[in-house]
Amino acid sequence: MNNQPLLKTALKYGAIAGLGNFVFFLLLYFMGKNPLGNWSWAGIWITILVLVLGTKYHRNNDLGGYMSYGRGLGIGILIIGLSALLFALLAYCFGTIIDSSIPQMMINDFMEGMEKARKFLGEDKYQTIMDTFEKNKDQFTMGKVALGDFETKIIGGIIECLIIAGIFTRKRPMFEQPTPTINS
Repeated sequence: MNNQPLLKTALKYGAIAGLGNFVFFLLLYFMGKNPLGNWSWAGIWITILVLVLGTKYHRNNDLGGYMSYGRGLGIGILIIGLSALLFALLAYCFGTIIDSSIPQMMINDFMEGMEKARKFLGEDKYQTIMDTFEKNKDQFTMGKVALGDFETKIIGGIIECLIIAGIFTRKRPMFEQPTPTINS
């Protein structure tokens, strides 16, 4: 089986999703929000939209209108993987070259969230979490932040792929199956 259309489509749509997410990252950054914090979830629609378009394109243009669930899942996972990798690389470069305060933004968001959760956790659990965090907060580097976002995008993307592959699966009708030829 020729996988060239699969890889070509995955590269194209993975790049579109990765760049689209990075543009959203920049938009959040210039709005003064943490681009990898809670607001970043608002950009999930970009990945879903590109994943739908890429899966549908692959089914209709690369596979002649029919696609198994496994093939739909495969194209989706490739798109998600390439998208997450491109985004993580761009975010890492941005955070190391342009603005190294992004890990500090993550720390500030965590501290703010912990203050809100303090009354629900109770003082003992709150203090235990904060003590552990204080010991390890120097490990919040841009590399680890970008890797964490990569992992989050992969896990979320796989869930999206499972659903989208099911939606775009289209089995070939029984009588349209290509008939085997007998070679003499």
